[in-house]
Amino acid sequence: MTYTPKSCKSITLKEAKLDEKWLQEQIRSNPSILGLGDTVIIEKERVQLSGGRLDFLLREPNDNTRYVVEVMLGPLDASHIIRTIEYWDIEKSRYPNIKHRAVIIAEEITARFFNVIALLHRSVPLIAIQLSAFTVEADLFIHFTRVLDFVEPVEDEEPSGGTQKGRDYWLKANPVFIEIFDKILTLISNARVTYNQGHIALGTSGGNFSWFHPRRKANLYWEIDVKPENRAKWLERLESVGFYPNTRNNETTVGLPISLEDTAKHSDLISEMLQEADKYSEN
Repeated sequence: MTYTPKSCKSITLKEAKLDEKWLQEQIRSNPSILGLGDTVIIEKERVQLSGGRLDFLLREPNDNTRYVVEVMLGPLDASHIIRTIEYWDIEKSRYPNIKHRAVIIAEEITARFFNVIALLHRSVPLIAIQLSAFTVEADLFIHFTRVLDFVEPVEDEEPSGGTQKGRDYWLKANPVFIEIFDKILTLISNARVTYNQGHIALGTSGGNFSWFHPRRKANLYWEIDVKPENRAKWLERLESVGFYPNTRNNETTVGLPISLEDTAKHSDLISEMLQEADKYSEN
């Protein structure tokens, strides 16, 4: 294939006589242009408790992560950073079991503000995206580049490893975690439990098919093996009753946070999953 080079010119949206509403419309019509994945819009200009309006609340269907997105033309300023973090905190408080990411989009992120958001990024899951616009002949192009990304921390999990510990270890280390696990344990017969330093493994006559990890925020994170052909069904059922399963696991595993309230409210569903996983592990 032969390409014909064409010169391009960098331009601001203001110079192109375009405003923030125009930019929001481009995002609304195709959220994937932001580079956050195959996101879908939950709501545009979402009214906040503080009285402001969030530009976009997006969701990544694969793992249900939500993105709190604030857009501005021109250079980033302090008020924009504060507003983005405020909206992120409000949305996170509404749905504490869902992962939320704060996203700042601006045409220019100066070294000064880059250093500020880099520091904030240590405690806030913050993504900074710089918008570039340029013209080629009569056409206008826009491009979004992540200049600061968020890396999933590992501090939210107890140290992993296969070192076996007794039940008393977890009773002392995390009694709420054990309380939730014990409720789930009552939903299956002939259970074989292995108390490890980083997690608890569950099986019966076959191999282990379920693993329980402590979490400081959600108390317990549950992973369970299911039949590959039934995985999509389980994900749909879990989402329909308010769970937010992690769909980035392998093709046989479903992972989700479980609270003590969930074990009572959805005991039948949890039990059904355990029974199927038990049978699947014997094959």
